[in-house]
Amino acid sequence: MANGGIIGPVNTVNAAVSETVTTVTSSTPSAVTLQPTTSIINTIVVAGGGGGGSVAASNIGGGGGGAGGVVQTNCISVTGGTALGAVVIGAGGATDSSPPFAPGASGVNSSLVVGCTTYTATGGGGGGGGSSPNLGTTGGSGGGTAYPATTAGASGTACQGNSGGASGPTPAGFAGGGGGFSCAGAAGSAHPGPGGGVGGAGLNVAPLFPGSPITSVAGGGGGGYYQPAVPSGLGGNANPVGGGGDAGSSPNHAPNNAEAGTTNSGGGGGGASSAGGGSPTSGDGGQGGSGVVVIKEPGSPKSAPGVWSMNTVYDLVKQGCWGGFNTANVDYLVVAGGGGGGGTTANTSGGGGGGAGGYRTSFPGGTKINLSGTTNITIGAGGAGGAGAPTSPDTKGVNGSS
Repeated sequence: MANGGIIGPVNTVNAAVSETVTTVTSSTPSAVTLQPTTSIINTIVVAGGGGGGSVAASNIGGGGGGAGGVVQTNCISVTGGTALGAVVIGAGGATDSSPPFAPGASGVNSSLVVGCTTYTATGGGGGGGGSSPNLGTTGGSGGGTAYPATTAGASGTACQGNSGGASGPTPAGFAGGGGGFSCAGAAGSAHPGPGGGVGGAGLNVAPLFPGSPITSVAGGGGGGYYQPAVPSGLGGNANPVGGGGDAGSSPNHAPNNAEAGTTNSGGGGGGASSAGGGSPTSGDGGQGGSGVVVIKEPGSPKSAPGVWSMNTVYDLVKQGCWGGFNTANVDYLVVAGGGGGGGTTANTSGGGGGGAGGYRTSFPGGTKINLSGTTNITIGAGGAGGAGAPTSPDTKGVNGSS
């Protein structure tokens, strides 16, 4: 060429796209529309944390509330420029501030819909308190138990959290801490201390979702205690990671009323204490923290088709998203096999017709799917027809199967 340009086909350069992190809380709009070039997303869904146990002027401390469950998913295939489905942010579990000072309430589930899949995190379990038995409740992570002594904390949901801590072995009323995403709540100690169980650690999300105002989630609340004649300070602290609330009368929180879980963290509320002052007093558990949903759309550098920078290769391999670039965004219709018709006999009514097979489709205007490489396809067979029974006035035909 006269101007010295490159001879050959035009190689269109793709502009750089910045990484986008969207944080959805109970106070922000739930609609999330993806960037035009986005093909995969990483998400985390955190449910509301459980409330801490409240206590009357009795001989127990309140159990720590369990953290809200966590569902973290990477490399979800999506279509750029489209809106994701409904986002629901679960509220934190309430606490009971009036007799009989019940266990803390469980947190509320959070969920995110992407295409035809709903990702649901389970609300955290409430901490034990109130009238005997003073057990924690199950949840994303379980609540800590207050009484009877040496009783295990409530269990968490598999892959979403951990169990709450057990009550202590003595009448000192050292309650268990609430479970967190990364570990179980600690058990209450034997007399004379150190005291109520520490809440289980949550998850540090800052490296996973840089730029989000939420830096850690899903920590359990600390367990409270009962010791009117003992100076304050033996309640369990929440772990620094995860937004759980400190117990009442703990090193970080002096009043007998416990601290709430952090808003938008899914942290469990702290358990109440009845300590100091020389006479028993009632105490309120802390409310659980509300949940949160965070969505990351990976960015891409300026590039030409078929050309990858080493930094991009490294980042995608680290995220487990390398490969599958030769993709096709396709509509689909999938229909299952129909059910077989029912059999009959000579002296009965005719057999019932088989039901139609179910179906899933992207038509009209639904979410397409990205396919790459080899895709396995299974064709469901039709159900066998019911066999007629031997001629008899008393024998019915056999139902069709599906």
